[in-house]
Amino acid sequence: MKKTFPLFFSLAILITFLTCCKASDESSLAIQALYDRSIIAKEYTQEIFSEKMKDFGNSYSIEQVSYGFIPDITPIYLVGYQYKVNNTVKTYAYKLIMSDDETPECTILEEGEKVADFLFSE
Repeated sequence: MKKTFPLFFSLAILITFLTCCKASDESSLAIQALYDRSIIAKEYTQEIFSEKMKDFGNSYSIEQVSYGFIPDITPIYLVGYQYKVNNTVKTYAYKLIMSDDETPECTILEEGEKVADFLFSE
């Protein structure tokens, strides 16, 4: 069973709640652009993650995919996978940056279970 839980929505709700004000059109467009790029990051890592899991064949299933961004001068994008293999739930995630081009190039900064701990901590 696949579930997608964009980290972005949680952050957006929290920011809106804490500020209690409506975002300007300009900041709304900027947040939308960052969110759109987080989808690009998710699509980019899907191929890489599938290749990583190739050795498991059909014996694994993705339980949840979480993705989003950390706003900064150079935004950081996070994509995490919670998956089940041999009846054990595991996590793996990617931390990326992107070029500012119209067709952005992704660069993985970090990957692994430690990155996933940030997304899937309980």
